[in-house]
Amino acid sequence: MDSSAVLWILAWSGVISFLIFVLTGILGQLLPLIEAWHKLRSTFRDDSERNRSEGSELTLAQECTNAPTADPVQSETAGSAIGAEQHDEADSAAPAPPSHQ
Repeated sequence: MDSSAVLWILAWSGVISFLIFVLTGILGQLLPLIEAWHKLRSTFRDDSERNRSEGSELTLAQECTNAPTADPVQSETAGSAIGAEQHDEADSAAPAPPSHQ
């Protein structure tokens, strides 16, 4: 009976040792895989946030340039004043004050 108990103890210690070895190998491969997954996911999140912010800036810039003005006459005179500045005629083409009706 003593020899069978010793054999059982040796057998179970071998099984436990083998399981610990296998679990160590699996965890050694899983932890870098999980870290790489988190890194990849954060990279995609950063890219999508950057694309969203660039898209919102682009949309905001388009809205500002395409926004209708309240007084079209004022915008035309301002445009002519800008054109006159480019041709060194800014003094002769002063913008007219807006007319309120």
